[in-house]
Amino acid sequence: MEPNAPWVVFDLDECLCGLRHHLQTALYDLTGIDLHWSRWDRYDLTGLYGISLEDFTETLLSYRIIERAILEPGAWAALHSARLLGYRTAILTARGWHPEGERVTRDWLETHGLRPDRLHLVPMHQAKGEVLPEYGRVAWFLDDHLGHAAGAEASGVVDRVLLQDRPWNRVAEHPGQRIHSLWEVPALLAASPAVNPEEVLPEPAL
Repeated sequence: MEPNAPWVVFDLDECLCGLRHHLQTALYDLTGIDLHWSRWDRYDLTGLYGISLEDFTETLLSYRIIERAILEPGAWAALHSARLLGYRTAILTARGWHPEGERVTRDWLETHGLRPDRLHLVPMHQAKGEVLPEYGRVAWFLDDHLGHAAGAEASGVVDRVLLQDRPWNRVAEHPGQRIHSLWEVPALLAASPAVNPEEVLPEPAL
């Protein structure tokens, strides 16, 4: 892989992995509000459930929500295809709030065979667009958060933004190209590889 190859930057939570199923149960236990995640119409769940940020964070910790994250279908293929096509890969996640966020995340990635070139944690409410310029050129950026997707578009270093479809980002006008499955990612990347695919893809067995 070229040391100056462009990046593909993936969000983790609700993109490569899902927290929503376990989090729905945890928030029901905390509040008694029986609300299926498909009805979460906003990213900020503290307002939706009428709880403080402290209670929300404590729930994430006590229920070990990120430790129990569920690998999303197509996640491995999306990340692996980016590397095969000559891109450098990064996971940029707002898990900086967790006291052991990096260790927990690295353990989870290893368990599921996901090996990005870079793992980058930022605080829960930091704008990802603020840190993207340090990557240089980002060919593709994938996130489920409308604010982060808009920030990526405005960063000046991102070529294309993909918005992972979720109930909380279904608005008429949104940044980036909406995708409904990670299985769409390999074909999108293959249409504009970082290098000639013949140089990086293995020859078929005869």
